[in-house]
Amino acid sequence: MCFPPYLLRFLLSGSATAGVDAGVYWLFLTLGVVVDVAKVFGLVVGTIFAYAVNRFWTFGDTRRAVVRLQIPRFLLVYLLAILLNVAVNRLAITLIEYAGRQEIALPLAWFIATGCSATFNYFGLRFFVFCSGASRSALSVTPALSEELKTEQDIP
Repeated sequence: MCFPPYLLRFLLSGSATAGVDAGVYWLFLTLGVVVDVAKVFGLVVGTIFAYAVNRFWTFGDTRRAVVRLQIPRFLLVYLLAILLNVAVNRLAITLIEYAGRQEIALPLAWFIATGCSATFNYFGLRFFVFCSGASRSALSVTPALSEELKTEQDIP
């Protein structure tokens, strides 16, 4: 099975990001922080890590001229993903506990929520934040920025 390069790198960087998220989440839980607050802290720290790894490695976007446009788009995608993740996490915990499986509620809900938000993130980052090829022109909102992008794309 052959994965597109972006997808394979996204899976690897996403796994590392999930590790950061999970580590912070479980740390805050062991410190006695409320589940939803711990979840948000894990996602925020993971988000900072994810921007760097996705921009430079996953999608290989080194264009300096578009950073001021990418960051708000990235934050929007991640904000929506955080809301999705926390909502799915809470719903999954509730349903799993209702089914009488309290002992697996937290880890299973974490995996379900992370899977949902990771899928959302891939498409948001790939097609809205770190656009490639012809779709990069969608980020060019001014003639000056458009010229900067052309110049940077010509540099090897």
